[in-house]
Amino acid sequence: MKKSTRFLCAFLSMATPSMAATIAEWNFGTNTESWAPIVGSSALTASGGLMSGTATSNDPQLSVSGLNLTLGVGQTWDQVVFRVRETAFAPHSTDGFTDGTTVNVFNPTGLVVNFNGLGTAGVYLYNVPASFTGVDSGDGFFTVSLNVSALPAATTVTSLRFDPIGGAASNSNSETNGNTFEVDFVRVTAVPEPSAALLLSIGALGLLRRRR
Repeated sequence: MKKSTRFLCAFLSMATPSMAATIAEWNFGTNTESWAPIVGSSALTASGGLMSGTATSNDPQLSVSGLNLTLGVGQTWDQVVFRVRETAFAPHSTDGFTDGTTVNVFNPTGLVVNFNGLGTAGVYLYNVPASFTGVDSGDGFFTVSLNVSALPAATTVTSLRFDPIGGAASNSNSETNGNTFEVDFVRVTAVPEPSAALLLSIGALGLLRRRR
C-alpha cells in the first residue's frame, strides 16, 4: 500500500467521531459505589463485580447522587450503558416461568434513565421503550444501551437514576416484583463533535506528513 493511501486511511478512520470516551463508570468490585434504591428495591449489596438487589415492586429504581460530571471541549453526550440480569424466584401466571428460572428475553417496557433528579428544573428523562437497545451478552445478562446525545452538552450531571429491570408492568418477560437483579456495570460515555474530530484528524495528518 502506498504511503499516501495509508495516510488517507488513517485520516478517514480518525475523522470518524465514533470513539467514545468514558465519563463515568461503576463496576461494583466490592461495594455499591454510592448507588442506592429510590423505591421498589431491597438494600443493594455488591460482591465479585456485581451489584445485587431484590425488587419489592414492579418498578425498582436505583440512583447515585453527588456527581459532578461535565464534558470536555468539543464533546457531546453519547450513551448510558448498563449490563443487567434478572432472575425470577417465584411462579408468574403471565409468563409461565417457575422458581429459579433465569429469564433470557429482553423487554424494555418501563425502563427509565433520568439525569439530575425528579421534580426539579433541568431534569432530563428518557423513558421511551424503543430508545433502549438490549443485547444478549451471555449467562442471562443483557447489555442495555441508551443514546443520550440530546442531553445539552453544557449539562453538569449531578445525579443519575436508572431502572435495572423495567417497571410498570414487566421487563425481561417476567413479573418484576420479588425478582432478584444483578448489575455488572453502569457507564456514561461521550464522543467528540464531528468538527472537533475532523480538526484533530487534520492535525494528526499534518504530523504524519512532516515526518515523511
